[in-house]
Amino acid sequence: MNQHRNLINALPLVADALGRKYGVKVLIGGSTAFTDGKNIHLPSLPLDADETVIHLARGYLDHEAAHLRITDFAALADAQLTSVEKHVWNILEDFMVEKALADLYPGCRENFAWLIRHLFLTEADAHEQDMTSPATDIFSWLLLSLRSLVVPELRQEQERLAKGIEYAYPSLLEELEPVVRNVPTSCTSTLTCIEVARKIGRLLNDYASRQTGANSKEPNEAGMGHPSGTAASANSGSEVRVPPSSEDGDSELSGETAQDNCSEATGQKTEHAGASLQDVLAGAGLPTQDIGSLAGRMLEGVNQSESTGQLTVAMPMPFTGDALTEKEVKDIRAATAALRTRLTALFQAEVHVRNHIGRTGRIDRRRVARIAAGETKIFGKRGKKHGISTAVHILLDVSGSMQSQNKITLACHASFALAHTLQQVSGIGVAVTSFPNGTRPEEERIVRAWSTVAPVLVHKRRLHTRFKIQSNGTTPMAEAVWWAMQQLCALKESRKVLLILSDGEPDSVEEAKVALHACLAQGIEVYGIGIQNKAIRTLLCGKKIRVIYELNELAPAMFELLQRGLLNAYRGRRKYENPA
Repeated sequence: MNQHRNLINALPLVADALGRKYGVKVLIGGSTAFTDGKNIHLPSLPLDADETVIHLARGYLDHEAAHLRITDFAALADAQLTSVEKHVWNILEDFMVEKALADLYPGCRENFAWLIRHLFLTEADAHEQDMTSPATDIFSWLLLSLRSLVVPELRQEQERLAKGIEYAYPSLLEELEPVVRNVPTSCTSTLTCIEVARKIGRLLNDYASRQTGANSKEPNEAGMGHPSGTAASANSGSEVRVPPSSEDGDSELSGETAQDNCSEATGQKTEHAGASLQDVLAGAGLPTQDIGSLAGRMLEGVNQSESTGQLTVAMPMPFTGDALTEKEVKDIRAATAALRTRLTALFQAEVHVRNHIGRTGRIDRRRVARIAAGETKIFGKRGKKHGISTAVHILLDVSGSMQSQNKITLACHASFALAHTLQQVSGIGVAVTSFPNGTRPEEERIVRAWSTVAPVLVHKRRLHTRFKIQSNGTTPMAEAVWWAMQQLCALKESRKVLLILSDGEPDSVEEAKVALHACLAQGIEVYGIGIQNKAIRTLLCGKKIRVIYELNELAPAMFELLQRGLLNAYRGRRKYENPA
């Protein structure tokens, strides 16, 4: 269970890293998996999801990212393909974009191979189509012909489908196989995939027309194939074996009846296959064979009923705060002047390293005269400064409960004061994010609609005064922590700190604890400031939190937290690297 929990905890970082590498955005939340042309959406997943779900999500992300990077959607729209042509194009395009992405990022190849095995071998029954229509076998054969190039285990099923197609549509594969065989080299872009899809569509339409003409003849004249060759034998006058009759005079009649029945069955088979192909060409009964859709449906179907919680990453939305007044800014700076002075002095003392004298290095001219007294330590070495390389991300709770007793004002002023103070210290980058930030337009009726954040101050950007924020909504702390963790882990600073300002418990204490544990596992230090409320103690230990009721209490509270926790690592590192 712990191993699975660690895997699911890593998913937000994997998704964010993939998004940054591929140049797309990956969002985790809601109940559906889809791509809107700019972003990839994963559904919320159970916190106890197993390794299979993680691999499925990874394969889905790689596949959809390949489409966003490589597929020319404008060319597809201009092509105006028929339903069959678009279905064939989808199969070709899936194969093409995956191959192209794997050429750029070889690690994707293994993910794609796992996904194909899972979809078409491990979970084959999960997307089993109604196979009463023989024409659907043509598209399944096309799909497996390409996929078996990556996963050879699929060739057995491909060959089985080929035999069925040859029985229902004799000589069709002879026309299709040369085209399909050249797909890896002929399909190198969306445009070339469109051309090949049209070519396959023409082949199918031409074949259907010929088959319709053949069906208008008598069954004996049609001569359509049969897996055992019975129809051909009947038409050539070969012997047809029948059960022995009790009356010799009926033997000839019985043989003729059997031959007629065989011809009738062949004609019915041919007619059924022809009708099936005509229906498919008209756009009816096409199977779902898009890899992204199949993987997305599996992710949506992950059982969440028995899960202890869900993994949802907050969705960033535009920030619309108002500016603090000049008087407010002046009062805030006055109230936190002591904090700024004490922190600056504390950090400077920690990074200052004195020069020391030894037997190697550069000669210290001030100590040359001591040679006469036998002193050999006349060389000076400059102390190595360990510059402060710290990223601080402040999460500001602006939920509806913050409106009572004007806690929202205290929280906003405290966030501005902290950002202003920490930015004065060289080597510290600060970001401020508020949560929630209104509802998602498409999910206004559910709690998860409030899993949004607003980037108030982006890391290392110039500080502004738009810190007057309206309170609203619930407290999606877990979702906000996951998002902040993504931002922190993407930064280059060696130390990373998450500071949460909140007045109460999150929507889900269990989910918030999991998110905070994931931060700690990534080396992120987590601290909390309770705004006129001690509820944050349910999430963090006492040494990591302080509670304030007035702004003037912020300075001593923050100084205690930082002095005890934030600087300990610098002291330990200096002692280790410069023991002399």
